[in-house]
Amino acid sequence: MGWSLGSNEVDIAGMKKSNHGVKLPRFVHHFWAWLAGYYWIPCPLCGKYIGGHEHSWEKSGCLLTGENRGKVTCYDCKDKADELNLKRYGRKCREI
Repeated sequence: MGWSLGSNEVDIAGMKKSNHGVKLPRFVHHFWAWLAGYYWIPCPLCGKYIGGHEHSWEKSGCLLTGENRGKVTCYDCKDKADELNLKRYGRKCREI
């Protein structure tokens, strides 16, 4: 038990941790996105809302919607977005 980041342990409050730190409830992320001026949009594949403060090219994905356009996806849909991008455009979003 503890607060070390990057583990799959359970912290002292009983919240399961993910690989990128403590997994906070979605309303906390929504509030932070609003407070800090980040976007708060649904993932185009699953509908789960994600905030701009959570986006990183290594962890989140991108679904191409045109040759040089795309929409951010959540962490869970990254691989699915990459598959669709390869099928539609012959490349992943980050291979520009």
